[in-house]
Amino acid sequence: MDREEIKNLFMQGIDCSQVVAGAFAKELGMEPDTLRKMAACFGGGMQCGETCGAVTGALMVIGLKYGHSQENDQKTKEEMTQKVAQFQAMFAERYPSRICSCLLGHDISKPGEMEKVLEKGLLFELCPRIVEDTVDILEKILSMKRAVILFTRVPIAGKTKTRMMPKLDPTECARLHCCFLKDIAGEFRKTPADIFVFFTPEGKKERLVRLLGEDLRYFAQEGKDLGERMGNAVKKVLGLGYDACVLTGSDIPELRAETLKLAFRVLECKDVVLGPTADGGYYLIGMKRPHMGVFEGKAYGTGSVFQDTEAAAKQEGLSLGYTEMLTDMDSVSDLNGYRARMKEREELRRSATGRYLARTVPVSVIIPVYNETETIERLQEQLFPIKDRCEILFVDGGSTDGTQAKIRPEFRLLHSEKGRARQMNTGARASHGEILFFLHCDSELPPRPLEEIRRVMAAHRAGCFGIAFHSLHFFMLTCRVISNHRIKDRKIMFGDQGIFVERELFFEAGMFPELPVMEDYQFSLTLKKMGVQLGMARRRIYTSDRRFPKGTIPKLKLMWKMNRLRKMYRDQVPAETIAKLYRDVR
Repeated sequence: MDREEIKNLFMQGIDCSQVVAGAFAKELGMEPDTLRKMAACFGGGMQCGETCGAVTGALMVIGLKYGHSQENDQKTKEEMTQKVAQFQAMFAERYPSRICSCLLGHDISKPGEMEKVLEKGLLFELCPRIVEDTVDILEKILSMKRAVILFTRVPIAGKTKTRMMPKLDPTECARLHCCFLKDIAGEFRKTPADIFVFFTPEGKKERLVRLLGEDLRYFAQEGKDLGERMGNAVKKVLGLGYDACVLTGSDIPELRAETLKLAFRVLECKDVVLGPTADGGYYLIGMKRPHMGVFEGKAYGTGSVFQDTEAAAKQEGLSLGYTEMLTDMDSVSDLNGYRARMKEREELRRSATGRYLARTVPVSVIIPVYNETETIERLQEQLFPIKDRCEILFVDGGSTDGTQAKIRPEFRLLHSEKGRARQMNTGARASHGEILFFLHCDSELPPRPLEEIRRVMAAHRAGCFGIAFHSLHFFMLTCRVISNHRIKDRKIMFGDQGIFVERELFFEAGMFPELPVMEDYQFSLTLKKMGVQLGMARRRIYTSDRRFPKGTIPKLKLMWKMNRLRKMYRDQVPAETIAKLYRDVR
């Protein structure tokens, strides 16, 4: 808890005693509100300038953590008394008194004294510092001498995360592993524990030091198999004088400091703590003494590891506790699951792993074409700079004007029967990307289109660009505003806005309905019915106004006509009838 956070709580009416007590809600396994209520009467030196509220809050925490409640429990009482004495001594090292009026130089129970405290800024300068120091002292007192072990391979291309190949190439696998390590080490640093890294292969320590920093302690793994290496790591660390040790692997980027703190709380009353994974293994194991039998003779990498380890601990007569179940990241399906959870959890999007996955998710650009000789060259010029960073597929619907011959060999050309929906579906089925981007041939892309798409899709399952026209005609500007507002207001997007969508969602929604017109409108209606929230890119995609006639009145008439056609479709007029009224300019 930092000083700014404490000041904000003060400004919201939370007193010093309440701030200190509430800061240890997770440590004590209690609700913050309950602790704040217990401490509510003790702020301002018990409302009369006596014992500092921060000190009183600290003594409450010590009592709740170590206090005795049974008759004749002298041992627990002595431990609590020792903790109180330790706190008093450490507080005295920093402050000359524990009395509120002495610390402030003012007795706030007397008229006019609180105004002087506020005038001097003591309430928002001195008091937050005292609270911050008190919390720091308490954390040191409450903590056992703890250690956390990050047990990992050195992220070397071709040697790590190989089960994610060929979806990811060896370099991408190694970079992803680096992100896992950064995220996990970052959470380790939020715990009151010393950090050890046990790595393999031997001799590659410097790579990890560059990645994780010099403040950690590094050791090469020792042992014939995985179980022996983990057991030896725990034994070595506990042999250095630590009271408790927790070991985790490096494929749990969703691991949080709260889970590690929970593991240490479990070890206060249990011999062994385990953190199960969804696939039958475990991501975390902790103990206070090196119980080597827990690690021996296990078929690691199978779905029975957790159960076998649990049975071995019980056979040795050890008491067991648990942390919550997490998902490790071993396979492409695990990766896809993480991406799905990113859309719901902002902290995952902010993590190193989340940022890497967001900027590297594969995109397939699918362009339906039919008699596009006037636009095909210009679009290819736009796509050429990104051709090596995404998959690009042109799907021709039987052009008769030489369009096919103009498509460069760097791009993939598919063939389909005519019909925009049919062509786009053909491209989608042949594609490999996790994001499908459907682009019209007469569109003009904004700068950095892939980055724009990936930014939106980090938090959404579908989205599009806002639309714009080069024409400055009033009705074209009006069309731009209405179209972009419709995305936010009515959750409807159209094909000329550049629709992008998760691959899985696209097929789950049944692809584009193979209608002669209104396929994009119906697809949006389907997503809306499914409850899919649409995202919109910050930059605009420029689209051709070629279907709009010249002149103000003709433009207005066409805009009205398009609105009526959509109304006809909603009223279940057959799409074939509507198609006869639709103006195809090609």
